[in-house]
Amino acid sequence: MVRLAAGLMHFGQHLSGTLAVLHLDEDSHNSIHLLEKERGFRDYFNNNGHPAFEINEFKFNPEDADFPGHLQHLLSDPKLRGIFVSTSRGTSLVASCLEKQGKKDIRLIGL
Repeated sequence: MVRLAAGLMHFGQHLSGTLAVLHLDEDSHNSIHLLEKERGFRDYFNNNGHPAFEINEFKFNPEDADFPGHLQHLLSDPKLRGIFVSTSRGTSLVASCLEKQGKKDIRLIGL
């Protein structure tokens, strides 16, 4: 499943740039399944000869008052090409923010 998500993220992306792995709503240090999703996502790009993408990990708590600012800062990166969100709840939050900001050029994939 994660391999498919990474493949969809990469499909049609011929440029270099930044990809974000976003862990929301859970403590990823204690959530093995989230870490496995991230590892699988990174492995796809590392093992398929796609080093042109820099992959950065972010951990945000949507209940935190600073969450909207953190997300807005992430979305302001002109090199950001896509966001992989490791939780379904997090995916809907990020999708809403992308829509509000009119960010149609950033690909969003969530599991």
